[in-house]
Amino acid sequence: MPYTWWAGTLLTSRGRFITPLARWMLSLLYRDAVWLWCLNGRARLCHLAGRDRAPRPPAGPAGSGLTREGYVRVEFAESLWRAVAGAAEALMAAPRNARQIADGRSAAGGKDYQIRLLADEGQQLDLSHPVARTVLDSSVLAQVADHLGCWPRLHSVDIWLNLPVAVDRPPEASQRWHRDYEDHRIVKLFVYLRDVDEATGPLTLVGATHSQGRHWRVLPAPVPHGMVLDERVVAAAFTRRDIHPLCGPAGSAYLVDTTAVHRGGRSTHLPRLVLTATYVTGAAVRPLQPRPSLTGSLAGLTPLQRHAAAPRHVQPVAVVGRGGRHPR
Repeated sequence: MPYTWWAGTLLTSRGRFITPLARWMLSLLYRDAVWLWCLNGRARLCHLAGRDRAPRPPAGPAGSGLTREGYVRVEFAESLWRAVAGAAEALMAAPRNARQIADGRSAAGGKDYQIRLLADEGQQLDLSHPVARTVLDSSVLAQVADHLGCWPRLHSVDIWLNLPVAVDRPPEASQRWHRDYEDHRIVKLFVYLRDVDEATGPLTLVGATHSQGRHWRVLPAPVPHGMVLDERVVAAAFTRRDIHPLCGPAGSAYLVDTTAVHRGGRSTHLPRLVLTATYVTGAAVRPLQPRPSLTGSLAGLTPLQRHAAAPRHVQPVAVVGRGGRHPR
C-alpha cells in the first residue's frame, strides 16, 4: 500500500483535520520530480519501458492537446458508445433510478441535480461490458499514461444524469469554477451519450490552467488544497478566448486534466447523460472512491489495462483474477 494512502485518508475532508504545516509538508511530495520518480517510480518505469504498446493518435507540432491545453478530443467506435448509451437507458429504467428521475432529484445527497446511475445501483461490471471496455480502452489509457508520465489507476467510473435546473438557480458544487485536488495530475474521460450544447451543461474549462499548463500559476492550487472560484475572479483573470465549453453531439468524448480551472453539469434545458471516468496515479491523496466492481477474466487484458483496473492501493506487481496472476 503506498504510504500516501493513509495521508489521503487524513485529507479526505480537504485537510480540515490537520495543521497547515502538515498540509504544506505533504504538498512538497507533489512536486514534479518527487511525485513522478519517488511516489510513482514503478509505474513510471513501466511506462518508460513502453510495455503498453498501444496505438496513439498523431500529435500536433506542439505535442498532445491534453498536455498543452488540458483537454483533447478522443474517438470511440459508434457501435461502442451506442452500446454504452443503451446500457445507460436501461439503468435509468431501474426502479431506484426511475424513482429519482420522477422525483426530480438525487437520493444520494450532495448534488441533488445529479443522479449517479452506476453508483446508486451498486453495479458490478464485467470486463466485457461496454462501459468497462470504454474506460479501459487501450488507446485512451495510453494517452492518459503519456500525460501522467506513468501508468494510471482507474479511480472512479459512473454514468451521470444531470437534471435541468431553473435558469435563476445559483450554480452549486461542481457547477462552480473549481480545481480538482486528488492528485498532481488528474485525467477525466467524458463521453456524451446525448447531444450537449451550451444550455445542457457542457464541461467548460479554462485552457492551459492545469498543472502542466502555461497558465497554472494564475490562481494556482497545489495538491492537496483544491480551489473553488467565484465567477468574477475567473472573469478578471482570464479572457473569453481562454474559456472552452466542450460541446458536441452524442458520441463526443474528451480527456481533460481537471487540475485545470473548470466547471460543468449545469443544464437549464434538457437532462445531460454522460459516461465519466477518473484516472489518477498511485500517489493520489484521496482514498479510492467507490466504483463498480470489475469482474471477469483478465486473460484478454494488456498489462496496462490490468494495472488501471486494479484497486489503487495495490502496488504494480500483480493483479489476481480468473485469468491468473500477471507479473508487472
